[in-house]
Amino acid sequence: MRPHEVRYRSRPPRSGYAPVCEDDFVHRLLDAAICRALAVDDPYAVEFIRAHPDWASGGVARLAYDYEQVGRVCERVLAKAGYGAEPAPQLVSGFGAAVRFRHRDHQHLCPALEKPPRDLEGWEPWSCDLDRGHTEPHYHRAMEYR
Repeated sequence: MRPHEVRYRSRPPRSGYAPVCEDDFVHRLLDAAICRALAVDDPYAVEFIRAHPDWASGGVARLAYDYEQVGRVCERVLAKAGYGAEPAPQLVSGFGAAVRFRHRDHQHLCPALEKPPRDLEGWEPWSCDLDRGHTEPHYHRAMEYR
């Protein structure tokens, strides 16, 4: 090698961690927990996750099983990952269940979500930024800038 040449690595060094968006992380977490709890290999145990990329608003997980079957399992695994979780029956019509999740330090905030549009393409739910039990209309800071 000549003195003025520089060698580059063909690959960046690996840290052992890969960046994952919140909805993918929660989807994998819940899917593994449900399949382990029910002793099944169901690729559709978690139908979908809708989470806002800011990580503070949290999101909603739509499950293919009833809350009585998998609700407590989901709450426990989300708690271990640093989330607060609660059932969201108002978001379900028909079979299955929905779980509303939010980072534990934001769990004291109102659980109200933006009402989803008919077309869910690109929809990212936002949550109210006021404390639970407030009497004012629901409010989300990021919506001021839209």
